[in-house]
Amino acid sequence: MMDKLIEEAKAGRSLQRSTILQHLDAAQLDLPAVVRQITSRPDFTSYHLLWALRQASPAMYQGLLNALKARVLADALAHVDAMNDWGYLDPSGSHDGSAAQALLSLGCAAVEPLVPLLADDRPAPLFGSEPAALSHLYRYRRKDFAYRYLSLLTGSAPAFDADPAMRDVAIERLAATLRQTNEGACR
Repeated sequence: MMDKLIEEAKAGRSLQRSTILQHLDAAQLDLPAVVRQITSRPDFTSYHLLWALRQASPAMYQGLLNALKARVLADALAHVDAMNDWGYLDPSGSHDGSAAQALLSLGCAAVEPLVPLLADDRPAPLFGSEPAALSHLYRYRRKDFAYRYLSLLTGSAPAFDADPAMRDVAIERLAATLRQTNEGACR
């Protein structure tokens, strides 16, 4: 089971598109082995394992260092093929999905692994009719999501502009602030 979860993560599959997580029985997992794998590979390949652990044993999940969980989640943000786990962005109000909420709950530990994503211009598509339409209309990029989460983590109001050029100005402003404060502006 663990290998199948790793393969789904390596394929960039979102949590919502996982064929395994939806029907996972905690008894099918060797939880200590899952913890060892996440600890030894704190990157996107452990994304589904981290989520499985969170579902199967909240206590073991909480026992992992926040910095470790943040590295896995931030790297997943950089690698998933669809951003539905993370929510959506809209000028009239954005929504943080379950993966975003998990990342934000880690507080300051999430800042450092998110900072490099402020330069990630790659598209950040969503699936499903309305979400896909939003991601196409606003031309979501991974850095737009990183900007939102870093803004929230550092106590700023994350504005989302329909125009990517205007978003780039705000993203650069935040990146400059983080460089000046050595990423220590977390609240």
